[in-house]
Amino acid sequence: MTTQKEHNMCQNFFKLVLSLLAFLGAATHLHAQAPVITSAATIQGTVGQSFSYSITATESPTSFGAANLPAGVSLNPTTGVISGTPTTAGTYTINLTASIGIPSGTLVAWGGNDNGQTTVPAGLTRVTAIAGGGWHTAALKSDGTVVAWGDNQYGQTTVPTGLTGVTAIAGGVYHTVALKSDGTVVAWGSNANGQTTVPTGLTDVTAIAGGYGHTVALKRDGTVVAWGDNGNGQTTVPAGLTGVTAIAGGVYHTVALKSNGTVVAWGNAGYGQTTVPAGLTGVTAIAVGWYQTVALKGDGTVVAWGANADGQATVPAGLTGVTAIAGGYGHTVASKRDGTVVAWGVNKHGQTTVPAGLTGVTAIAGGVYHTVALKSDWTGTATATIVISKAPQTIEFADIGHPTFPADPIALSARASSGLGVTFSVVSGPATVSGSTLTLTGTGTVTVMASQSGNTDYLEASVNQTFTLTSVLETPVITSPTVVTAMDCEPFAYTITATGSPTYFDAAPLPDGLNIDHNTGVISGLPTTPGTYTINLTASIGIPSGTVVAWGNNANGQ
Repeated sequence: MTTQKEHNMCQNFFKLVLSLLAFLGAATHLHAQAPVITSAATIQGTVGQSFSYSITATESPTSFGAANLPAGVSLNPTTGVISGTPTTAGTYTINLTASIGIPSGTLVAWGGNDNGQTTVPAGLTRVTAIAGGGWHTAALKSDGTVVAWGDNQYGQTTVPTGLTGVTAIAGGVYHTVALKSDGTVVAWGSNANGQTTVPTGLTDVTAIAGGYGHTVALKRDGTVVAWGDNGNGQTTVPAGLTGVTAIAGGVYHTVALKSNGTVVAWGNAGYGQTTVPAGLTGVTAIAVGWYQTVALKGDGTVVAWGANADGQATVPAGLTGVTAIAGGYGHTVASKRDGTVVAWGVNKHGQTTVPAGLTGVTAIAGGVYHTVALKSDWTGTATATIVISKAPQTIEFADIGHPTFPADPIALSARASSGLGVTFSVVSGPATVSGSTLTLTGTGTVTVMASQSGNTDYLEASVNQTFTLTSVLETPVITSPTVVTAMDCEPFAYTITATGSPTYFDAAPLPDGLNIDHNTGVISGLPTTPGTYTINLTASIGIPSGTVVAWGNNANGQ
């Protein structure tokens, strides 16, 4: 138990330390702001053609990322160059990142460093929570393990071997506390007042806090358990206190936040630290310093009360947008929604001199003479659209040559540069196509097309070949008699005969009453007008070009 006299001596001791350490340097870690990606938001490419795009950003990034890249291209994470040969057409939304090399969960610490409390261990990353002790600092990693450094006079930085599954941490002046995922509590360091002797059977804990010589736990049912030094009533939880959502531990006092946004405090009230301002409501978070109490309201403003010798309870005018608060011996810290930090109160060790350019802060903690901030990943993000167009293709159509009619079927051959199948068709002329076989059906000009219809990655393409078909058959020679006699008004028949098996016959001009069958070459009918007629006979294979064929009644030569 600590008497009021001992309390006063303790207070004088810390004032002495402040004077002695005022000449020690403050440890700071400075970084620029997160990169801003400046490269083009829309990029064009083509299937099968070389592609290159560079991610550019401010702040000289040291690593880059790109997600959802088209097939065939890849990223060089060091240079930010995306390159390759796209194989699939489409529109791709790419998630780009540019980082200045500070991994997620990095700590920045400043202020007194006489025990190494602001010397963050090299390579410490993936931190999810931080806690400030008297002259030591603790960090919780994403894998559920704890790292602690600084003053270890009482073993407060000697993390128990095999401790895993931790979900929250808290720092007392000379001890450290961890909450495990199973709702149990582990504590180590000074146990002069029983502060590290966790009550037997304590489970279902959801939050923890540490004071000078006492420890506090919040249970799932909204009740509070406290143990350790009770010289000022700091572990005597008010009877009937329920509905608690957060707790904080000061040197000799304890504070609880209720679900209705009100605050309850008990323990030492020598500086008014347990005298909650009348009408204070809408509180969403609480913190304590050595002898001051701090509350964060839902509107982003801060209220502080208790010891104010160094201005630690004098909230800067106009401070808004606050998302987290913390307290030290004689200073108070707030982090804002924009990731910046504001600190006020004593600054003899630089604990309120926030490093220039510090942003991206997501959590803060205060020690006796130091301050700690947890930073998010210093990575700039952006989206870009890569449009990969279909590739053009060409067709190599093997030369058909100069066929004559008649001829055997011709095998057509063509190849598309895409490797896709080619189809053939007759555009015009006396020919037909089946698959890749061309069949000629007569004489004349023929145009044949080889085409490829394209697909999701290639454009359609086609190429034509045109040739003229000439007959290779010999000209028929007419062999039928050249002089024929007929009687007026008597039936007449005469057949044109010729060599070479003609397929078409003609005779003109015919006497009135006679007609010709062009297929058989038979001239027949009943002559009606006497006379001598000279008739031009023709026999041909096919219909001669430019001739006219007519049929039906020819009484008037029509």
